[in-house]
Amino acid sequence: MEMSNQVFKTGIKELDRLIGRALIPGSFIVVAGHPGAGKTTLASSICYANMLENKKCLYVSFQEDKEKLYRNLLSVNINFKEMEEKGLLRFLKLPLPAQDEAIEKFLDKIMELIVKNDPKVVVIDSITPLLSTVRDNIKARALLQNFFAEIPKEIKGLVVLIAEIPMMEEKIMIGDIEFVADAILILRHRVERNLLVRELEIRKVRGVPITLAKVPIAIIEGKGLVMHAPPILEEIPSRPKKLYEFPCTKLRDIFKGIRKGDVIYISFPPDNRRGTIWLFIVGFIIANNLKTVMISYKRSSEELKENLYEYVRSVCGCVEKIKEQMKDKIKFYSINPAGTSIGVGSLWELSIIERENPDMIIFHSVDLLARIFEEKEYLTSLMNQLFLLKKRGVIIVRIGSKDEKYDLHASLADLVVRIDTVIKDNKPTQTIYVWKVGSDPIILDKEDIEYCIHEMMNRINEIIKERTKPK
Repeated sequence: MEMSNQVFKTGIKELDRLIGRALIPGSFIVVAGHPGAGKTTLASSICYANMLENKKCLYVSFQEDKEKLYRNLLSVNINFKEMEEKGLLRFLKLPLPAQDEAIEKFLDKIMELIVKNDPKVVVIDSITPLLSTVRDNIKARALLQNFFAEIPKEIKGLVVLIAEIPMMEEKIMIGDIEFVADAILILRHRVERNLLVRELEIRKVRGVPITLAKVPIAIIEGKGLVMHAPPILEEIPSRPKKLYEFPCTKLRDIFKGIRKGDVIYISFPPDNRRGTIWLFIVGFIIANNLKTVMISYKRSSEELKENLYEYVRSVCGCVEKIKEQMKDKIKFYSINPAGTSIGVGSLWELSIIERENPDMIIFHSVDLLARIFEEKEYLTSLMNQLFLLKKRGVIIVRIGSKDEKYDLHASLADLVVRIDTVIKDNKPTQTIYVWKVGSDPIILDKEDIEYCIHEMMNRINEIIKERTKPK
């Protein structure tokens, strides 16, 4: 029988990007993992995503309680009851066969239900207790293998087999079924810094070259399973030629401007954190009309917002006008890095970026991340994040105290701004070291900084007058 080349969905955008081409009619996928790792959530997500495309799903369970399953799935935005009412879902709970000899009749019963319901997706939850009933019966196990290999062809659709992996073990105990599966996905979880960390391993995908073996995932209430797969280098475009201007003549004359996708690293002494740099950031946002997201790993979003405008107030009596200009241009968020894994933290950041779609994103107190997370894991996550944002053309500003990781942060940047404390006339003051790729570094002294701020405030006032004048 000829099959359509239509691709099935997993319900997870990033997973579809990685393996979606393999989920064609006639496919057979195994979702395996430890208890509580998210197997049922993933299998249900596959079922639900395709029901939303008007494809029927048959969910066959040997142990799962229907009401409990429906209730749990609703918390991750999977509404099985609604789909059942629309005639797109049939949930069946079947008792396991008591003897090896009954397995053939049992499989005939499943096939009868499949023919009757005509689904395009079949979920078996789970294959493990069924295999346990036949144990060492080679004939029965062969029968099971052939049966599940033939169902996808029979329905011209997709079959999802859930398989249990016992705690403290890694091997999938499904015998030869593993060899006939078109894809094998393994979900794992572990405790790290007293936090639950989840990951998905792509063990096998027939017909699709896979280079990424493990991906961090999270189960988020109201959203379900989310994941973020980093882009490959070939997907990173060159930076656009458009330049955003510096609101300071000296910087503009020397460095020209900032491109989309540029990485800016700003460091300051941990014991002299004056707000000078925030004034430059505010000027840059207003001068270029940039939609901006600011994420702090140290301050609450309200505290960050208050601090920002307090610095502006210290040099400008027009703070209320500036706040009005920026109210729709900047959003403040905070994430406690000590309260999450690096994978889940990255997923939260990605969800913010996708929701806000900013021109520029500012990460505040990045030095804390480098101290909390293991260096190799942190650097891998950081590189993937930078590549993703560069691909989107987002300007990336990373701000943190100068510490032993300074060289690492600076090496990843296109523009480095380092605020230093110097002693002049027996008094501490600040200078700003600025370097941009392709240019020689310069140092702004106190007089240069004050002139830049004065010039920038005048420019901001001009822009505000222009934007607010009656038309």
